[in-house]
Amino acid sequence: MRFSYSWLKDHLLTQATATEIADKFCAIGFEVEDLNDKSDQIKDIVVARIEAVEAHPNADKLRVCRVFDGKSILQIVCGAPNVYRGMKTALVHVGGFVPKSGVLKQVNIRGIESQGMMCSYEELELDGDGIDGIIDIKTDVSPGDSLAKALGLDDPIFTVNVTPNRGDCFSVRGLARELSAANIGTLKPINYAQHFDEFDNVSLDALQRHTIPIHVETSHCRFFLGVVMNNVCNCFSPSWIQQRLKIAGQRPICALVDVTNFLAFDLGQPLHVYDCNNISGSVHVRQAKNGERLRLLNGQECTLSENDVVIADDTKPLTLAGIMGGEQSGTSLETNGVLLEAAYFDQVTTALTGQRYMLHSESRTRFERGVDPELTSVVMECMVSLIKKICGGTILGYTKTQSGDYSAERTVVTLNKQRLVSLSGNEFTDDAADILQKLCFTIVSEDNTQITVIVPSFRHDVSIEADLVEEVLRIRGYAHLPVQPLPLKHALAKKDSISEIKNVLCNRGMTEVYTIPFLNEEVVKIFADIDSAVEILKPLSTDMAFLQTSLVPAMLKTVEFNQKYSRYSGSIFEIESVFSKNENNTVCERKMICGVRFGSTERNWLMPKRDVDVFDVKADLLSVLSLYNIEYFDIKVNAIPLYYHPSKSGVICRGKEVLGSFGELHPLLLKRLELIGPIVLFEIPLEETLVAKRSRKIKPFDVSKFQPVVRDFSFVVDKSVPSSHIVSAVQKADPLIVAAKIFDVFELESTGNKKSIALEVKIQPINDTLVDAEIRVVHEKILDAVQNKCGGTLRD
Repeated sequence: MRFSYSWLKDHLLTQATATEIADKFCAIGFEVEDLNDKSDQIKDIVVARIEAVEAHPNADKLRVCRVFDGKSILQIVCGAPNVYRGMKTALVHVGGFVPKSGVLKQVNIRGIESQGMMCSYEELELDGDGIDGIIDIKTDVSPGDSLAKALGLDDPIFTVNVTPNRGDCFSVRGLARELSAANIGTLKPINYAQHFDEFDNVSLDALQRHTIPIHVETSHCRFFLGVVMNNVCNCFSPSWIQQRLKIAGQRPICALVDVTNFLAFDLGQPLHVYDCNNISGSVHVRQAKNGERLRLLNGQECTLSENDVVIADDTKPLTLAGIMGGEQSGTSLETNGVLLEAAYFDQVTTALTGQRYMLHSESRTRFERGVDPELTSVVMECMVSLIKKICGGTILGYTKTQSGDYSAERTVVTLNKQRLVSLSGNEFTDDAADILQKLCFTIVSEDNTQITVIVPSFRHDVSIEADLVEEVLRIRGYAHLPVQPLPLKHALAKKDSISEIKNVLCNRGMTEVYTIPFLNEEVVKIFADIDSAVEILKPLSTDMAFLQTSLVPAMLKTVEFNQKYSRYSGSIFEIESVFSKNENNTVCERKMICGVRFGSTERNWLMPKRDVDVFDVKADLLSVLSLYNIEYFDIKVNAIPLYYHPSKSGVICRGKEVLGSFGELHPLLLKRLELIGPIVLFEIPLEETLVAKRSRKIKPFDVSKFQPVVRDFSFVVDKSVPSSHIVSAVQKADPLIVAAKIFDVFELESTGNKKSIALEVKIQPINDTLVDAEIRVVHEKILDAVQNKCGGTLRD
């Protein structure tokens, strides 16, 4: 909502400054996005009158002017082409501030001293509609007057962000009512007489019923009021209406249209004017017919469905109810007879129709959030009064159709005072009833325990006790709430598994990122089976047509973004859900962890800089698995997903369960995505990992008091045998073996299809120190295990 200070004061009797009002708006829950006070930047500038204009003796394009500023005559050199004697313009004295150039100094221009500066709109950073030359003021002002007042810029403009639930505040009067409840002023009666020398308020009760039949044939319109006038002279609206429409972001068109638009912003009730010459027969408020076509005022042509509501005559639809008028219903400067409409349309139906045709209008904004059904007749009277005053004409009568009694349908809510005390403290209960009354709630009953109220007709957002608590707190002021620290138990609560994983990865130098969980069809085909992907029915765009089937595409997009801005190295991770469809076409959701390292390691004094490799992400993956005490697992070469490098990737399994995959990004995919390598990544299906944790019984760790025995073994095996298989075979050979680590891998062409793997094996006695014979037994078990499971022999 954009409105001026003077516009607000038409509804609010207050002495508060614009700044004080802006602060109060913020305090009661309305964000003030901007308070634009142009008068502050031109406060040093006054109106001056040019008394004489002479040619500059030393410059053909300059003029020497004698200027009266209300106190004295000044000599000013000016090069503007539109200077003339008797002109009233903007003057900055020496030492004053010019918005575009700063503090003005006294200068000598081509031998002539200039004692000030006459300014253009551009130099003052004002909107002058492209006018060339200095400002030419045509209004009735005197030399020495403030320029801000002369140009009508002494009126600060508010831009207030109204939350979607507050439909009652999409009007200047609604916001004025909120300020009145917050003791910033007193709400005035609705009256437009102050803008005219003479003004008569029209009352509908004094009018006769008109014979034009209006038929409401749908339950989505509960109230329809039409007034018929003829001999109307459509013209341009008064300057004060045009100025306020411009402030609100609307373009003035003609009096009939401007009055309806102005009242929508002023009072919050959308209105419409029909040219009677365009209406054939009766008026029908009905459901549209399937395939019916309507061209709207914005030029868009809609093919309607039976779910839409239209206002139509006997032959054609005229408007899309609650959203926008049709081209054939509009008025022009030649319009003589009009039908004025004020109605109450269903919120949900209006919203759905607007979404269906992607139509956004001020009318839809108000109807879908809820207008005041009891204000409709009042606004109609205001519209008729303004049109009669501005355009003249004769009121022929009105037609009114209503279903139900709104006053009988108003919501009754009870506020428990003890509940209010528990949330806010005792002091808030003392004036709770007074605050609710100021907000136009009707007090039904009040005692020591509770307050029962009737919700006003314009407050569609209030229906339960919590809403009343919020109303009392925000008007009383959240700053008055008692400050209480959170219970200590929350601060010391045990962290969950996700937090532990994040800490581990962050400690390994990785940064958590949050990405958009949507993919386009092309990306889905690269990383998954398109038939298993979950398509979104109404995506925001074609690039967001599917839910993510993997975290890898979004992570690579993040890498691409970083490389685009010359950040060629980094380590990132994300923990988020992925989605797929099973054979029953049921959507499945899984939690995944994905980490990516790209570029090179960070420089430090301990080790040289190097490119990241597959072992970095393998270590990341194992560090996460270590949280779950998973000791026995297999590492298989060549990860299953096709986006991994075929020979530089692997999976970690426990039995048939895949606990994670890791590897380097496939070089063909790297080239296709135009990324700079190396890029390595890992993925962990979180649910499977948690299952593995639950199935693993954690054993207590006993420290033996006996000396361990460490032996080195070197085995010759086929190159196809994974190193992890040898480690696993050694570890399971005897219970006394507590660790087995590879410290060397040796391959030569002369060995053919063989490789040599050297391991350090740690044997830990439990009950007694081991003797040579016992060590030899363990030694033989290790050789047998490697021979039987891996086909390895002890190297000579």
